[in-house]
Amino acid sequence: MTTLYSKGIALALIAMSIVPSFAVAQSDGTPTVSESKRAQVSFCVQFDQVIHRMEARIAEREQKLAQRRAQREERLIQRQEERDTKRSTRRAEYDVRRDERFARMLARATTSEQKAALEAFASTVNAAVAARRKAVDTAVGEYRDALDKAIAERKSAIDAALATLKSDRQAAIDRARADCAAGVDAATVREAFASSMKAAQEKFKTSIRSIESRKDTLTPLLEARKASIEKAIAIFRETLEKAKDDLRQSVK
Repeated sequence: MTTLYSKGIALALIAMSIVPSFAVAQSDGTPTVSESKRAQVSFCVQFDQVIHRMEARIAEREQKLAQRRAQREERLIQRQEERDTKRSTRRAEYDVRRDERFARMLARATTSEQKAALEAFASTVNAAVAARRKAVDTAVGEYRDALDKAIAERKSAIDAALATLKSDRQAAIDRARADCAAGVDAATVREAFASSMKAAQEKFKTSIRSIESRKDTLTPLLEARKASIEKAIAIFRETLEKAKDDLRQSVK
């Protein structure tokens, strides 16, 4: 699960972790007392301009997040299609070899009883191959359906966390803007705004950590697929061995 989603989690954190800065820094990067006071006084004056730049950067990062998601989905689909193609190619090659082997066996048959036994053997083997393939295809299909569901649920959870973060941030922005318009002391507005933005960010990080804690849901899906395929192969081998025994008894 980590390979599929960890990058998405990181991008989500980056996409929404922008906090606007209103401080005017001195040459060593530390605001002086007078500069800090001026920053507080100019908070309401600069507010809309700074928020506009912040929202532009957030929109840019959200776009990158969407692009990365699309690229991951495309790669997943491509890998699945490649596996399907390889599986179909192997099956076709196996069918050719199996048919050729049956043809050689029939060519060596000298009696009608032998031919009938070989035809029954071929029919049994072909049916077993078809059953094994159906079981494998079912296991692969169920795994992919479950994987798609897990991806969708994780994406939905991340999107919900992002939506909550954006809503909380917008509430902080609206409150600060209203307080500035009402003439509330700029330093008080600035402090309340910074506190609200920090709280929103911490809530978001907590949500993301909760989502990350469920990343191992892929393991049981892989184990279920493996178990189903191994069972199908075991049944096929048992059927094949029995068919061989029946053939040997028939051609004695």
